[in-house]
Amino acid sequence: MFPTSAVGVVAAALAGAIICEGIAWRLVYSTAEYVRLRQRIDGTKKRMERERGKHTEKDGAKKDEGKKDEGKKEEGKKDDGRKIKRVIGRVEADLRILDSDMRQLYNRSALHTLALMVAVYWAVSSHYAGAAVATLPFTPYVAFDFAERPKPTDCSVFFLFVLCSMTFRPNLQKMLGFAPPKSLAQLQMAHEQANYAASHLTRR
Repeated sequence: MFPTSAVGVVAAALAGAIICEGIAWRLVYSTAEYVRLRQRIDGTKKRMERERGKHTEKDGAKKDEGKKDEGKKEEGKKDDGRKIKRVIGRVEADLRILDSDMRQLYNRSALHTLALMVAVYWAVSSHYAGAAVATLPFTPYVAFDFAERPKPTDCSVFFLFVLCSMTFRPNLQKMLGFAPPKSLAQLQMAHEQANYAASHLTRR
């Protein structure tokens, strides 16, 4: 029974994810507001990367000149660095506002998709009546309630359905080009990682 049950749960989760993306497209992705916000976010991110590139170049130039002429200070270049930092701060503030607007836009479809996935899960769970639908390759720490006492490695409908739903929808969004834009925190983390890697390469 396990293979058929598992395929049924996976198919239900995939169908639910596809329908959710259809609802999101109708309520969010197809609107002019989403297109405008996406363009503004992409443009703001490019501008932030340009300004950060300028700041990195300035820091590199200062280090090179510091090696050649130690003890000399150039106030003009310090002022340029401060200006670039102020510009980066303003761009980051704009990006935070745009991210907040985008999250509010995504909330239009959140309630509908949540209700749909709950309905799909209820239908699947009722169909299999609390039976195990698959065998896990490990023993989970959390025990799920079944109609019949399961083996330690038995997988419930809830676990498999949630796992599939969390996997299918983000990948569908990437395939369709509707993945949410990276947040400011993610961009900052990527920038810090790139700087860390570059500093280690230069040391070598």
